[in-house]
This record gives sequence, structure tokens and C-alpha cells, in this order.
Amino acid sequence: MVFFKLIKNRKGFSLTELMVAIAVLLFGILPLLRVIGNIKEGLVDHKKSVEAALLAKSLMDRILEKKWDEATPDIPSYIPLGTRIGVDGTEPFPSTNTLEDWDDVDDFNGHYEKAPRFYEHNVTVKYAIVPEDGSEITIKGNGTGVGLGNEPTNFKLITVTTSWKAKGFQQKHVLETVASNDE
Repeated sequence: MVFFKLIKNRKGFSLTELMVAIAVLLFGILPLLRVIGNIKEGLVDHKKSVEAALLAKSLMDRILEKKWDEATPDIPSYIPLGTRIGVDGTEPFPSTNTLEDWDDVDDFNGHYEKAPRFYEHNVTVKYAIVPEDGSEITIKGNGTGVGLGNEPTNFKLITVTTSWKAKGFQQKHVLETVASNDE
């Protein structure tokens, strides 16, 4: 009976018990909040990386819609080796308003553009050597198609680099493909 009386008389928690419980909860919750914050930052970084990849793919698709070279006829077929890399003759450069006037993939060489949401694109196009054995693709000389050792090839290596700043550091996504003259 005395035991039940002691339990019955005891109501609530003492201040000391309450303070200890709060301290234990805080030490358990604070690291958990840090983990949640880190997960959120990681998701934001991943989202930016995915956006950069999609923007790079979009620009690459626009480039690949163009002819392989200035001399490529409107009906795709094999043509003799191409001309020098870059805009030719009457094509304007560099103005983002005239991208639609560029008619072949190498016109985009050296193209820089500010993309939506603080991303930037840089494009390079170089003549490449693609070995039949599947080994590493290399650039032919300086890749321009001009001068001894830099002659045009039947392949152009197109590189679209999309960059952005995250946490004070420059981040980038690089998308490369090879355009072939063997259409």
C-alpha cells in the first residue's frame, strides 16, 4: 500500500529531469538537422548538374541539326573532306542573334553563350581521328583543318561545356560527340 501511495503523490517531472531530457534531445536532434541540411544542399547541387546536362544536350542537338560542313549538299551524302573549322565567308560571328544563320557544325567553334539561370556554354569543334579499333579519339594536329599536319578529317569532335558556380567554386558539365562525314 505504501508503494501505491508514493506513486500517487508523485506528479510531473522535476526541473532537473526536464533539463536532462531536453539536453539529450538536443544532442540527438542537432546532428540530425545537419544531416538534413547536407542532404538538401546535395539535392540542389544534383539539380544544377542535371539542368546543366539538359542545357548542354539541348545545345548539342541544335548543333547536330546543322550540316557536317559548308560543302555538304542539302540531301546528306558523303562529300570530300571539309574546309577549315569556324564560320565561313558571309556567316556572321559572334552574335547570338545569328545562330540560325550558321549552317554547319563547325560554325559553332568558339561559341560562347549565357544560358538560362546563370549557366554558360562554351563550344569547341575540332577535326578528329577516330581509330577503327575503338581506341581513344585524338585531335588532328591543332584541329583547325588549316596548315601542314592539321588537314581536315572525316570526323569532327564537338565539345559543349556548360559551367556554373556552386558554393563559390566553378562547376562544369562536358558533353562530347563525334560528327561523321559518312552520312
